[in-house]
Amino acid sequence: MTNNNDPERSGNSAAITGSGGEKAEKADDPGRRPAVLADSVICRNDEGSCLIIEKVYPVSFIYGGYRLEELTGSDMGALELACGRQKNYGNDETAAIYNASDLVFFDTETTGLSGGAGTVAFLAGIGFFREDHFIVRQYFMRDYDEEPAMLFELNKVLSSYKNLVTFNGKAFDWNIINGRYIANRMRLGMRDPCHFDLLFPARRLWKMKLESCRLSSLEDNILNEPRFGDIPGEMIPGIYFNYLETGDTGDLERVITHNRLDVLSLVSLAARISEIIADPVKASDGGYELLGAAGIHQAWNAAAFGVAEELYSECTASGNDHVCSIASKKLAGIYKKSGRVASAAEIWESIRIKDGVPDIHAVVELAKYYEHKLKEYEMAASLVQEALTYLRSIYGHVSAASSPTSSSASSAASSAASSAPSSSASSSASSSASAAASPSGRCNSSANLFDSLSWRLKRLEGKIALRH
Repeated sequence: MTNNNDPERSGNSAAITGSGGEKAEKADDPGRRPAVLADSVICRNDEGSCLIIEKVYPVSFIYGGYRLEELTGSDMGALELACGRQKNYGNDETAAIYNASDLVFFDTETTGLSGGAGTVAFLAGIGFFREDHFIVRQYFMRDYDEEPAMLFELNKVLSSYKNLVTFNGKAFDWNIINGRYIANRMRLGMRDPCHFDLLFPARRLWKMKLESCRLSSLEDNILNEPRFGDIPGEMIPGIYFNYLETGDTGDLERVITHNRLDVLSLVSLAARISEIIADPVKASDGGYELLGAAGIHQAWNAAAFGVAEELYSECTASGNDHVCSIASKKLAGIYKKSGRVASAAEIWESIRIKDGVPDIHAVVELAKYYEHKLKEYEMAASLVQEALTYLRSIYGHVSAASSPTSSSASSAASSAASSAPSSSASSSASSSASAAASPSGRCNSSANLFDSLSWRLKRLEGKIALRH
């Protein structure tokens, strides 16, 4: 894509011109608050003036374990699929129409982290490929009256692109910047972009592997690019306010660096995500990443129904018991949805008991199978009793009486549990039971589960009585 608004580059120096063709001046600007930022220039236009800081990197530059140019050779269809923009990945007729040069990478630093009408983006960083270089350009307003000029200059680049890459941009950055254009009665040239928000595939791939899926955590743990001496994001608004009050640019330089590294991280993270989605078995860790990639294919890839099934099958051979358990349930769900219920039942049976602890999900699904498909009501009732007995061994006498929903179901749950044979209770709970035992709403969750199983047991007992 050709960007007619992009200035000619020469090495690492800036040649940024204003709307009237005037070459930008070196900071400082007489009469303005001091802002001697490294490599900054003053850009003047019809709306006023702002600072622009620009860094030019060769595409061979390595960040986050990837050369920047590796994204240009990545499968962009895989990135589209990961971000929910591609529904037919693997279909040649709907191959990706983008390449890395069609993307603009975008990140902001703002006066607040919660959004709202009063939150302003005082620094906007963009990155884009231009021939053999990757350019990171940052727009900074030295005071609030420079916002229109900053937005004007930013718009000159954004209007040349239709594809946007952010991290949590759908919920924050892009909404903030759109709101600021509206507040200043300016029209944003980039309307309804094809938005690749990397937060969503990152969560699918790494939420079970990492404690946090913040960009800093992904840099440290996935890209192996830890930042030393970096400014925490929550401190950035305070640093800007301090600059407005005192003119001190000491920590402001660190904020500029923080933003620039965020933009570079978007490139490396996009390359990593594309690599995993394009070839999950080879490129992933074989555990949680493979499981996440299977989930992405299952959710979005309508062109290749068997891909997710194959990936979940690979996960069941993982040495990680948690990954194996989740993948088995997902695979059984695919079999059930496609009508291969007997195959699904085999999986449920294989994971029904683990180290003496029943898996509630598998037990309930098996009970449904025996009841509705095989009409073996006695076996189905036995499975339901097994689940009730195990739940009672964990929660004691928690029942629907603890919940405001129903009191009549409480007696059913109590009688069903008391009539069920005793079983040895393990201190470790299955994933289904653990979800019900979460501290928030524990009584309601367990009571609802008791209600459901007790109702199913009563129904099965009625069917057994009618049969005899």
